[in-house]
Amino acid sequence: MERLLDDLLASGSDNFRTIELPRSSTHSHETSHHGVIFMVSKGALTLRYGIREPVRITSNYMAIVPAHTLFKIEVETVTRMTVVFIRKESASLETPLWSAIIGRAKLDGHITSLPVEGTLWHLIEQIENYRKIGINISEIYRCKIDEFMLLLKALYSESDIVDFLNPLAANHIDFKDFVMYNYSRVHNVEEFARLAGCSVSTFKRRFAEHFPIPAYQWIQVQRSKLILQDLANNILTLKQISDKHGFTSPSHLNRFCKRYFGTSPSVMRKEFDRAEKSDREKHRE
Repeated sequence: MERLLDDLLASGSDNFRTIELPRSSTHSHETSHHGVIFMVSKGALTLRYGIREPVRITSNYMAIVPAHTLFKIEVETVTRMTVVFIRKESASLETPLWSAIIGRAKLDGHITSLPVEGTLWHLIEQIENYRKIGINISEIYRCKIDEFMLLLKALYSESDIVDFLNPLAANHIDFKDFVMYNYSRVHNVEEFARLAGCSVSTFKRRFAEHFPIPAYQWIQVQRSKLILQDLANNILTLKQISDKHGFTSPSHLNRFCKRYFGTSPSVMRKEFDRAEKSDREKHRE
């Protein structure tokens, strides 16, 4: 089953597929270039990804995972669910409602689950019946994706849909803005990728599209600037600065400063103190 789910998410070619997950199982995957909706028809599971609060999805509820996102499913009981692939190019998304969703997109907050209306289950049953009688025309299933999205808009309030599709829209947040807003919260590429809810390779690829130097090098440069600022402010002890910036010990901070600044943090702090004292004396004259 792990292999089936993995292959299914990697290809995204089925549009709709119903699978069953065993009790007390855990599944970690990354979505491809499609967003995915999980519709649970039996059982219960917990869905986690990125920095969002996890959500428990029980029978007759659904939740969404955006494209290029690492996620984790923790299954409680034997769970049957339908996987629905939401294509970015779906014509049903090009609406004023989608613009409203983009306008409120954010990378944190809760993963919203919605109760599945009976009309949506009827659509899934229709698709399963098509498969049973051997109808495998891809254009039909692409149209069914549009029908699915149109039914969402018809069956739920605008506020419910905006909240539900928010993770899908979060992929439209400018990646560079996300990096600039969050770099002070991480110490390395692995932490940054986890914060963005994607694999390290995906994060590095997206980073290279927006910045002229590799992610690791850029993070270290920004880290050095933040350390320099803390040393100059002379509020935190060296041990506190070491802890704040993710070093295992003050001696690790010492090695970092010698590499990036050519001297130790204690010497730098003395130089900052001397410079500040000199400035004060000049102002008195």
